[in-house]
Amino acid sequence: METKEELRQLIGQRKQSYLSETRKKTAADRLLKILRKRDDFLQAETILLYAALPDEVPTQHLWEEWQDKRLLLPTISEKQMFVRELDVSFSLQVGKFGIFEPVGNNFTSLEKIDIALVPGIAFDKQFHRCGRGKGYYDTFFSHPQLGRLKKVGLCFDFQIVENVPIESHDHILDDLIIV
Repeated sequence: METKEELRQLIGQRKQSYLSETRKKTAADRLLKILRKRDDFLQAETILLYAALPDEVPTQHLWEEWQDKRLLLPTISEKQMFVRELDVSFSLQVGKFGIFEPVGNNFTSLEKIDIALVPGIAFDKQFHRCGRGKGYYDTFFSHPQLGRLKKVGLCFDFQIVENVPIESHDHILDDLIIV
């Protein structure tokens, strides 16, 4: 079994071979089609998305599609992840690690978040996830107000591996969308 660091290296190599602008565009279109048919997503009022890095499944096109929902994006401060609401003007600033983050106050009614679309480096079909190694999502998901939150991983097909090693602090996803 590979370690998480070995998985990060393996998927990094796969991204160099398989990831292109065409593939990202196709994945974005496929994701939109999938979400338009998912009851859990359609019924959700508050959704945690992410501003995709260049090597992640794009989500920015979802922002305009679902302006009728409360959309949240992560923001990183110190060693902790918070979430902020994405306003209709899409006011963003570059945050830690070069990730776009909403401006404004942190969203504190965490119990109102219905579903979270979660990026990662590698995933397996048991819904285990290997992130970038900083633990921001796992720490955030440990918040007691998030007990009913549905966590859905987003990935390209080349990010699927046989087994992702897990540790006691790792949160298992509820579902996985492979585009």
